[in-house]
Amino acid sequence: MSKVRKHAFMIAIFAALALLPAIFNTYLIRSEAAGFALWNSQEAYFFIYQDSAGRRVKWLAFPLLAVGEGFGRIVSPDDRRGVLFVLRVTPEGVERHDLELLDHEPGSGPGNFTTRDGRIWANYPAIGGLCWWSGDHFERATPDEQQRQGGIGGLDYHGYYRDQNGWSKYPVTEGSTTVASLHDGIELQAYGGRMSGREPLSIQMRKQGGQPTTLLKLDLRVGLASKAEYKNTFPQER
Repeated sequence: MSKVRKHAFMIAIFAALALLPAIFNTYLIRSEAAGFALWNSQEAYFFIYQDSAGRRVKWLAFPLLAVGEGFGRIVSPDDRRGVLFVLRVTPEGVERHDLELLDHEPGSGPGNFTTRDGRIWANYPAIGGLCWWSGDHFERATPDEQQRQGGIGGLDYHGYYRDQNGWSKYPVTEGSTTVASLHDGIELQAYGGRMSGREPLSIQMRKQGGQPTTLLKLDLRVGLASKAEYKNTFPQER
C-alpha cells in the first residue's frame, strides 16, 4: 500500500471513529420505588409503585447532559413507565399482581388507601376517582358507592396509623423499615431501600422463625444502562 493510500485509509478510520459518538446512543435509567403497607391480624396488603424514567442520548452529547444536570438543568425523560405491584399475604399464601399505570407521571397512580366496609378504597384519577381493590384490579365506584363513601373526600388522608379499627397503615419509603405480624407466626418486613447505596426495595416474609422468603425486590438506581436493559425497562421504546 502506497503512503498516500495508507494516509487516506488512516484518515477514513479516524473519521469513522469520530462519527461513532454522534451516531450511537447511550442509555440512562432512573428507577425509584415506594408505597404503603396495610395489615391486620389476618392479612396484609402492599401497594408498591415503581417509577422509571429513561433518556436516550448520543454519546457525543452525554458530557453536556451530565454537566447541565450538575448545574440543576432538568430535562424531560424520553421514556417513562409506572408499575404498581400489589401483594396480598395471608396464612394461606401470597398473591401478586403487577399493574401498568395508565398515566406514567409520578404520583398519578391510586392513593389514599382506606379500609372500610370490607374493602380497600382509593383515589385513582386515571379511572375516575373513587375506586376499590377488587382482587386483581381497581374497580371504579358506582354512583351509589360514591354517595355512601362520601367520594374521594371520605378517604383516609393519614400517612400512617397503628391498630385503627383493627388495621395498621405505614408508608414504605427510602430508608424506612416496616414490620407487620399476622396470625400463625407470619412476620413481614418491608425495607424501602436506598438509592445512594443501590440497596433495593424489598419485602420479605418469615414463617414461625424460619428463613425469610423474598416476595418483592425492586432496584433503586440512577445511571448508565445497556440497550437490552433499557428496552426491558421500557418495552414501548423501539
